[in-house]
Amino acid sequence: MTEEPINILQRQRVVSRWHDRLITAGTEWDREIDHRLSAADIILLMLSSDFLHSEYCWGVEVQKAVSRQLHWFHSSK
Repeated sequence: MTEEPINILQRQRVVSRWHDRLITAGTEWDREIDHRLSAADIILLMLSSDFLHSEYCWGVEVQKAVSRQLHWFHSSK
């Protein structure tokens, strides 16, 4: 997927982008990812073969995103 649609939304200040490559050295990366996933209004997972083969991405990040979506869905009824 191209990032062009996201770039347009970012330029319009509708969304802001964050990814794990922005984590600085010395930061507890797993806590930072968990914090960002918990604080996000929207989670857009950009899937790649590396992402799909990562136990952490699939087992933690995807599960957290799905769990938040299900919680939102059930609480909005």
